[in-house]
Amino acid sequence: MATPRLHHVTNATRIGYVLKSQPYQIETVRNSSLLPDGAESASIVNTTVEIDLSNNLSGAVYFALNITIPDGANVSETAAITLTMRSSASNETLLAGHILGGSNAGTTWVDRGKLTGFEHPLFTDKFSVANAGNAESLSGIFDRSLFEIFVNGGEFQSTSTVFPSETLDTLEVTTTDLPEGADVSAAVWGLRSTWTQQ
Repeated sequence: MATPRLHHVTNATRIGYVLKSQPYQIETVRNSSLLPDGAESASIVNTTVEIDLSNNLSGAVYFALNITIPDGANVSETAAITLTMRSSASNETLLAGHILGGSNAGTTWVDRGKLTGFEHPLFTDKFSVANAGNAESLSGIFDRSLFEIFVNGGEFQSTSTVFPSETLDTLEVTTTDLPEGADVSAAVWGLRSTWTQQ
């Protein structure tokens, strides 16, 4: 089951009207920050931040990235943001990201092909959406076997089932080749379980 969502029509830059879909009142089920030292946010510029998810009892995580690229910046063809959810037990990964430069700039993608809990020749393990421009925000929810990603507050979104054989207990957020003056501000929270009493 997907996260409850709020829907409305919005005029997306350069492509016209789209149905915007975003998590509904996600802040009501947010727990504390999972970032190192409990920080509320972290600036991630041309580096990787590793977040330990093993103490998050519900197994559900919400992340939010705010992306700032200065106007007129010379963006490298290899500029990108990558999210890696990894199992320390099996080393399998769920990957997602956003391409900021080159001919595929503005593309958001998900790769669930490095998970080993399910295989079938008709199972599509990779997919993407080519946005009309670079994202200003990426957010998402991971809940054991469900991965949702929202681009620009839900102008584009994806919900997919994922099949890890072991618990994905680490999240890595990586930015590469960002131009001078760029910033990616990241926040990661655990989500409370709706199945247990709060």
